[in-house]
Amino acid sequence: MTRLAGVYTDPGHVMVYPDTGEARHQFAVCFHALPVDGQSQADHDQTCEAAWIAPDDLDVLPIHPSMRLRIVHALTEPDTPHIC
Repeated sequence: MTRLAGVYTDPGHVMVYPDTGEARHQFAVCFHALPVDGQSQADHDQTCEAAWIAPDDLDVLPIHPSMRLRIVHALTEPDTPHIC
């Protein structure tokens, strides 16, 4: 089963791609989901690394504050879709 975790946008979170100079404003629709099989994999056009991480291990990872907010919302209020 999947369900909406939140819809997020932050005008201060702009990603600039150094190889092209392209700048993008973040807009994300996040879902709760269950893995069906296989290993986590990065789509190297969008992500440089992917892994399954236990929630207790998140504090040591360098995560942008706007991304961390999405994770906190999903873990602490899983039944509430957030619009931010």
